[in-house]
Amino acid sequence: DSTVAVQEILESSFSIYPNPFTNELVVNFTNTEAQEVELVIYSAVGQQVEKAVTTGENIRLQTNLASGFYLYQIRMGDAAVMGKLIRR
Repeated sequence: DSTVAVQEILESSFSIYPNPFTNELVVNFTNTEAQEVELVIYSAVGQQVEKAVTTGENIRLQTNLASGFYLYQIRMGDAAVMGKLIRR
């Protein structure tokens, strides 16, 4: 199944740092084969608070989010990976 293959590639092809972060969050990608990659950040209650899209190798997100706990979702095609972020 191509969705499973994309999911496996996505899970092993990014790093997100620093975590905890302050004003800047960096996501580096490898093996994305020039596909569009989307980063969405949600508040602890599930409200979308940031979004960035790239076909490149990284996303550098400058943000003024309040300190606290956030969830991120990285999407590429039909695949998605979620994780936790902390804003200092």
